[in-house]
Amino acid sequence: MADRLKFVQINLHRSKAAMSALSNLMAKERLDVALIQEPWTVYDRIKGLSTAGTVLVRRVDGRPRACILHTSRIRPVLLTQFSGQDVTAVLMEKRAESSSSSRLSKLVIVSLYMPHDQREPVPVILDSLMNWSLQHGASVLIGADANACHVLWGSTVTNERGTRLLDFLNENGLTWLNRGSVPTFSTAYREETLDVTIVSLGICSAFSDWRVLDDTSMSDHRYVSFALTVGGIPAMRIVSEKRSLNAERYLDVLQKRLAESPREYGTPAQIDAYVEHVTDAITEAAREAITRKEKGFNAGLPWWGPKLKALNDRCRRLTKNHVCVGSHTHGDGST
Repeated sequence: MADRLKFVQINLHRSKAAMSALSNLMAKERLDVALIQEPWTVYDRIKGLSTAGTVLVRRVDGRPRACILHTSRIRPVLLTQFSGQDVTAVLMEKRAESSSSSRLSKLVIVSLYMPHDQREPVPVILDSLMNWSLQHGASVLIGADANACHVLWGSTVTNERGTRLLDFLNENGLTWLNRGSVPTFSTAYREETLDVTIVSLGICSAFSDWRVLDDTSMSDHRYVSFALTVGGIPAMRIVSEKRSLNAERYLDVLQKRLAESPREYGTPAQIDAYVEHVTDAITEAAREAITRKEKGFNAGLPWWGPKLKALNDRCRRLTKNHVCVGSHTHGDGST
């Protein structure tokens, strides 16, 4: 893994011209990684980026809406069990030079598209990914077209989706890199910050130079760029208390889950499904049989406690009541 990586984050709006513009930007700015949402596709296959680097995406039925492009400076591994139509997740590892053990600096990088027409902005697969990252001592970086507004990351307003996303960040020890109020989405009729760069709280200081670029993207979204100093990612070590291991419980849960494994392995999709099932089975069995503790940075937000959570819940209830009262006051014809 290189010592310093340069990232760009962009929704290409399924545009061939935007794809070409991104390739030019990668070369001009010597960028290492692009977190892409809504890439240009032909017959549900991503096209136009072969000269810029390697595209990582899980093959799915239908058009992929998230992928990751990287240059030869790094060699991330696709996490197929946590990737799908709207999510691409990869893992990068670097051995800790100051340690004689096999500890690694691990970083999970995610390109995430959050469709505006889905009620729950955060997909279930992201919850599973966060649990996996915690269990494996991995930090997280997410470049998301969130379609969620919150004044905390620069939006002009706060909506329900933004509030739900903020709750998810607080619950998982995540924060955002967004600074200022320059919109990441811009058309002739609307400007707003819809794109959010999300990171684990413990590695926030390893990132720098977050900004919205002035370069023409040929899309209705604008480029977001930032840099990562890899040395700022802590080497984590997960410690298991052997006394808390219930071997009988582990084997029982694992045996039951493996009995439900797919029986056909003739295609790449079937192999991916089998690997995903076995991985989930092992993870679930271990989670139920072993009590784990994490050694390293504290992933919890130091200022987020029961009192603030209660106030946040009360604020959300009052907001909903206000909306309901307002709609009844204006009648059915209100907009």
